[in-house]
Amino acid sequence: MKTIVKGLVLVGIAALLTGCGESRTRNTLKDQRTEVFEVRMLGQDRGDLSSALLSVASVTASTRGQPLEVEPVVDTMDLTQMRQAWLLARVRVPEGAPDVDFSVLFDDAGGYESAGGNGWVESRGMAIAWRAPVGWLQRNGHVVIHMDLGRSLVPHEGAMRLIPNAVINY
Repeated sequence: MKTIVKGLVLVGIAALLTGCGESRTRNTLKDQRTEVFEVRMLGQDRGDLSSALLSVASVTASTRGQPLEVEPVVDTMDLTQMRQAWLLARVRVPEGAPDVDFSVLFDDAGGYESAGGNGWVESRGMAIAWRAPVGWLQRNGHVVIHMDLGRSLVPHEGAMRLIPNAVINY
């Protein structure tokens, strides 16, 4: 019996010393210093639209294939408010990261109102994705997606289809 107890104690001590199987050289993004950058969206060229409501399903970011911490802020926005750059998310980027891969995925549907009527916007599966050097993000602390509504909302089967036409500014 004493031999079994001694063996269990030795196994317990060995597990403590080795970290229970975790790598001692673990390097996670949470262990590093980070900078926070904003992801914003601004509507442009609204034409005869009086309202263009779109929802964001998710904002993702990664560097060197490793996901970054993203804090979602606004999910629904009216892009006809041309002076409002909607804050979609804040992204934590580790010090020393060379660039960030971003993706903004829209929700399945939105809505619009115009002089000619109103209806829904089909946005299922639509996303805007790009890569940004961290140096560009550091200039102003944010990235702004300028969405051209006149070119992005296309009539389709009695509704509007979102085909994102955007310019990324830093």
